Amino acid sequence: MIEEHYIKERGLSPEKTVDYLKKDFLARGKLGLKSTNGGLYPRTPTLLVLDLGLAGHQVSPTSGSVMEISGNGKAQKTLVPHQCFPDGIDIDRES
Repeated sequence: MIEEHYIKERGLSPEKTVDYLKKDFLARGKLGLKSTNGGLYPRTPTLLVLDLGLAGHQVSPTSGSVMEISGNGKAQKTLVPHQCFPDGIDIDRES
């Protein structure tokens, strides 16, 4: 672990750093966001959102979209653009 190297190099105590991480996170399988057990920070949910496209400068029959937005609202990504007034979402987990 890179943290152990830093502690040794700087002559620090591992008690409140590496030992804490090992005991409270690594030993419990909390290895980060990609882990099903989570990590140091709580997971932020991802929302799938229907945008009807009615707030744009030019409203057209295909100005709607399906978007993915992070729970904190910072990350937004258009998944399916140019939709005609989308009214539902169906998720195919296999694909």
